[in-house]
Amino acid sequence: MKVLVVEAEEAVLKSAGVMLNKLGYQVGLAPDCDEAFRMYCNQGPYDLVLIALKFVYGSSAGGPNSLMPCFRRIPNKDSLL
Repeated sequence: MKVLVVEAEEAVLKSAGVMLNKLGYQVGLAPDCDEAFRMYCNQGPYDLVLIALKFVYGSSAGGPNSLMPCFRRIPNKDSLL
């Protein structure tokens, strides 16, 4: 199973990648929605996309204004969590 993790905080992103790899998943790591979209188009599709809540509820890392265009561009929205 391929999992794409979207998280702005580098330490959290790397930790999630290590844990998911140890559990046997193929993991893609993206620090923002733009990179997530590039990875999804070039290396996808992914079975699951995990997106940090800060992208949903807003923060200096992007917020809803950067997240919603990302959602619209990903073809299989059923994989978003």
